[in-house]
Amino acid sequence: MPRVIGSGREPGTPNKIVGDLRQLVLTNGRPIEFLCSVVRGQRVRVGPVAGPGAPEWVYPSFADRLKAAAILAAKVMPDQAQAQLTADLTVTREPMDDIELARRIAFILTRASDQSSRRSLTATDA
Repeated sequence: MPRVIGSGREPGTPNKIVGDLRQLVLTNGRPIEFLCSVVRGQRVRVGPVAGPGAPEWVYPSFADRLKAAAILAAKVMPDQAQAQLTADLTVTREPMDDIELARRIAFILTRASDQSSRRSLTATDA
């Protein structure tokens, strides 16, 4: 059966279902916040949202962080999205002597101690 002229949506009129779905994803899924947390290297919950087990957490790899940054950049700067974002990365690690290793371990332990003492102070204040 041929299409009747003048029936259907006008050209350029947004599809209501697609618009509603997009709004649902943006409000409930929070994709921008998720990508930002991946770029920052924060741990991400994986697996089922609810249920009897403990949640699993993973930290994004450096490649995951770069990919999330590229996606965010393409969304924030759509004009530049036509240009492909690439990066050639070479990570080299110089061998550490014992003093440098001890210095880094002390730094990490001091930072963890400072953070835990801040948490205990805010917990007792509340």
